[in-house]
Amino acid sequence: MPKFHFINEKYAYESIQLELHDTKVNKFMIWGMAKLSVSANYLSYIKLEKVKPLRTEQGIAVEFQLK
Repeated sequence: MPKFHFINEKYAYESIQLELHDTKVNKFMIWGMAKLSVSANYLSYIKLEKVKPLRTEQGIAVEFQLK
């Protein structure tokens, strides 16, 4: 994740504006986007039937079986 932050700060046009902040700026968005892309990949694999989710009795997917 530090590489993502470095690239974001290197090419971000608002980096000068962020430097003027007098408080610590939290960067949670990149973690959310990374989790979103992983979730989207899992859902597309399930949709295309490359993997089969193994579920508990409660219906929660705990593992994936490759086909």
